[in-house]
Amino acid sequence: MNSEELNSNDEASKEDSSKRRKPRYVRFRPERDMVDPKFFVGLLFDDKRIFKQAIDYYGVKWGKYFRWGKHDTSRMRAKCNSANCDWFIYASKEVDSDAFVIRTMGPSCNCGRTFHHKRANSGFLSRHYMDFLRLNKRVSVTEFKEKVHLELNVNITRDQVSKTFMKAKLLIYGSYKQQYTKLWDYCEELLNCNPGSTIHMETTVDDISGKKRFQRIYICFEALKKEIKAGCRQLIGLDGCHLRGPHPGVLLTAIGIDANDCIYPIAYAVVEIENKSSWKWFVKFLKHDLCIHEQKTWTFISDRQKGLGSAIHEVTPGVEHRHCVRHLHNNMKKSHSGESIKARFWACARSLYMRKFESEMDALNGYDYNAHKWLVDNINPRQWSRSHFGETTKCDILLNNLCESFNAVILEAREKPILGMLETLRIYLMDRMRMKKEWMKKRTDVICPKIQKKLEKAKNEAAANIARHSDNKRFEVQHIYGGTYVVDVERCTCTCRK
Repeated sequence: MNSEELNSNDEASKEDSSKRRKPRYVRFRPERDMVDPKFFVGLLFDDKRIFKQAIDYYGVKWGKYFRWGKHDTSRMRAKCNSANCDWFIYASKEVDSDAFVIRTMGPSCNCGRTFHHKRANSGFLSRHYMDFLRLNKRVSVTEFKEKVHLELNVNITRDQVSKTFMKAKLLIYGSYKQQYTKLWDYCEELLNCNPGSTIHMETTVDDISGKKRFQRIYICFEALKKEIKAGCRQLIGLDGCHLRGPHPGVLLTAIGIDANDCIYPIAYAVVEIENKSSWKWFVKFLKHDLCIHEQKTWTFISDRQKGLGSAIHEVTPGVEHRHCVRHLHNNMKKSHSGESIKARFWACARSLYMRKFESEMDALNGYDYNAHKWLVDNINPRQWSRSHFGETTKCDILLNNLCESFNAVILEAREKPILGMLETLRIYLMDRMRMKKEWMKKRTDVICPKIQKKLEKAKNEAAANIARHSDNKRFEVQHIYGGTYVVDVERCTCTCRK
């Protein structure tokens, strides 16, 4: 027999042996097997952590309490907590690998179920339900308790649920505290990608440690500044809402109206607290970015936030400042409630000219003197009645729905860590601008759709009016059922004040 035949026989025998050789271990796949773990000798886990999670989950699901014995980086052992049960499991680390393999197991555990499992703590629940909580951010405490009881047959407390939600957020979004250390890099990257934008952050020095701590950040993108100055109405809604994370803070927002009567976010800031100082700081940046020099042509509308009124008066004394009438009524009804008072109050707010306003206020005074006195003593009619609004803004809105609509969109963002929140806001603005731009490109209208609808409605109402040319660009308009008004086309005004 020659050497070639020997070599061929060796190769054939190796092939036969490789075919006969079976895999030594079966790999545990968490994404598939963690739902219903089954253990046997030779089961391989990618690392120590996965092995421990599988044992803990198995114990919680079946109501068995397994106690971990002495273990180190290379071996782990668990046994049933009952003194009369012989169940145990032992796994050790593979050579040159992080994987753990089950080496030996005891007989099956036949102990009774427990419904208050020590392993079903907030850490275990946050890891197990992380994906569920990622997709269901608005799940309530009661709903989550019922889900855990249904799936694991375990009773948990409301305090455990709250801790589970907090730990799940840390797993999903990362550390709230560590993200503050990355803010300088984030600001620099924003400026690099958005030249001309206003990105300003301020810090304070800790009295004890001497380290710098985050205080405030203001963001206004160049694209937003450019567009609002080019074609948006000079009316801005201001509002502040509290952040929902473990660190205190308030999100201040400035929202405008675009050419189609939709909200147009302008700028936002995260500040330490809502007071006169923080609002004054915010309004100063807003004044600079929007070039609010001719202040009489601008209008701010807001709720009655702490310090905002005085901040606006100091920074932009010539700007008209309105208060949201719904918010004003909510304050009023604490001491003067009732549907009749509400109806008379709104009649005052909707009055278009002085004589009508005075008539409605007299009616309110005759019905409830104290309610009338509360309005007179607490707020100037220039801030809540259409009869006293200026004519330069060409907008008679009474509600701060601009900010309320924006706040409803960013509920999820306010629960995230600082970087996650700022990125969510940036992406929302970017997507909204792109979507609105693409939508308008497809249209052939000369006038924006919502404005066109308003014009058509006005045309139908105009059929009941007779217009007579007076002089230059002024007209006398008489309604067929009574009422005569003067329209100045050049100044874009009408004595009806609509």
